[in-house]
Amino acid sequence: MKGRVPAAHSAVFALFVLSFFTHMGKVSPHSSSQNRKKIYCRVCGAEITEDGLHVHVESKASSNLLLKKHQRDGREVHQFRNPQGQIFDVATFTSAKNVAKQGQHSVANSFYPPYGWRMVTCSRCSAHLGWHMSLHDTGAGTDSAPLHQCKNRQDLKSSLRVLEKRLVRALRKTCLVWKKTPGDYWSFQWCHGKKLVQFHQVQQSEQNPVYSLGKFQVARFELEIGNTRVKKLNAKNFDPSKLILVEEFSDGQICHETNTGRQGRVRLRCCPDEEDMRIMSIEEVGKCVYVVDVCVPEMCSHGVCGASSEQPDLGETHSAAVEQVEESKSREKPSHLESFYALRWDALLLDDTQETSWIVSLRPTMSLVA
Repeated sequence: MKGRVPAAHSAVFALFVLSFFTHMGKVSPHSSSQNRKKIYCRVCGAEITEDGLHVHVESKASSNLLLKKHQRDGREVHQFRNPQGQIFDVATFTSAKNVAKQGQHSVANSFYPPYGWRMVTCSRCSAHLGWHMSLHDTGAGTDSAPLHQCKNRQDLKSSLRVLEKRLVRALRKTCLVWKKTPGDYWSFQWCHGKKLVQFHQVQQSEQNPVYSLGKFQVARFELEIGNTRVKKLNAKNFDPSKLILVEEFSDGQICHETNTGRQGRVRLRCCPDEEDMRIMSIEEVGKCVYVVDVCVPEMCSHGVCGASSEQPDLGETHSAAVEQVEESKSREKPSHLESFYALRWDALLLDDTQETSWIVSLRPTMSLVA
């Protein structure tokens, strides 16, 4: 039948086509907002990871352990059976928080050989969540072996790009709040690549006064050697144990003592004994000039030199460009990963589902602020 199709009918038809191709796998059901959904412990509601940190890791386990590969809630998972006969659907993630590693590193009956494993539990309620998989016995505080000594500038660039990708995923939408002691008048909030503020909490939803400690300007990798900051990195002077990521903030609210804008510098570093991301300290090093130290477990997870062919320009703006990395890159095959988390899908809850509605009342107690 010829003639114009009514607008309403066109809209219905368009929705039908979109639904059909999504079902057939032609249109990805995972939008960028879905990739950022938080994932919680099913027992207590502690935040464990994000959907965007889910990556594909191929399992080379024997058929006695690996039963099949299939989909759960639109995510690829492996189904394993351990020697005790227990069956688990397992999804793999590049990083996790609020978890504790238990027991000794073992390669026996590994679900992902040649990776060894340690059991992982929720640090809040001790529920079994899965396993930390690593090529090395890394101990309690780090996620992978340290960065190998780089042979040349090319290797250094490649290695920093690997680390940069991990930080993109780990720091996205991160905001942390810190107070020196519970009774202190002032609190501080740092939001990655966005803001650094000092405030007084009047009530749960009211902050007054609030002072900006600067607008985000730039972020760069540096070496911290004693009290010396080395901004120009090269293969000869590079020491991975001294590597930090520095975010600079300036032109904040006017400081009456100096008549200039408040300033802040946030130093993201590896803290070997810390499992979770958190602000360790904030110090006023000059009139209205603040230095913030943040423990970031991913800073301990350096890539191996030469693991990536991408070439960043060292010393140039980092975070502003980092936030523009394509969302699809979070699902690349992690051939260079030295460690990752294999988590039981049935032990987790995905955000924005009916099952997670009870978690809303718990969120104010979390250290990360949405």
